[in-house]
Amino acid sequence: MTKAKKVRVVIWSISILLTLGFIFINSCLSKSSSSSESEGLFAKLQPAFDFIFGEGVVTHGFFRKLAHFGEFGLLGLEIN
Repeated sequence: MTKAKKVRVVIWSISILLTLGFIFINSCLSKSSSSSESEGLFAKLQPAFDFIFGEGVVTHGFFRKLAHFGEFGLLGLEIN
């Protein structure tokens, strides 16, 4: 195995571990704590969503579903 390939494997492995760690830590939070954190991020991003999709189209619940889809989608891409 060449040195460049070893570096790619190490970076790829670290990326997977960081993604798994992020998912694990967030899944350990209580429902109220997790909702509170995502509500704060949603409040910051809501003006952009309203501008792009129209006012009130993207709800907090839909935003949480998108976040879960993104987290596990990223993990799927990394593992593939």
